[in-house]
Amino acid sequence: QETLEQKEMSEKVQAALGKLKPKYRDVLYFYYYQELSREEVAARLGISPRKVSELVNYALKLLRKEMKT
Repeated sequence: QETLEQKEMSEKVQAALGKLKPKYRDVLYFYYYQELSREEVAARLGISPRKVSELVNYALKLLRKEMKT
């Protein structure tokens, strides 16, 4: 049963990620899945490390909101 719940949660997260704009998906991908630092993400995306932090925080907020629906 736990595996089924994990699979359902994974599918829900994937669906929610799919609804995010690419800039938010990209920053989450680099920061959490590639485990890059803010500075490394900033260099890849051509933005400041502070902007990376802002995008990550806002993307997580959007993701939480999407997961509730």
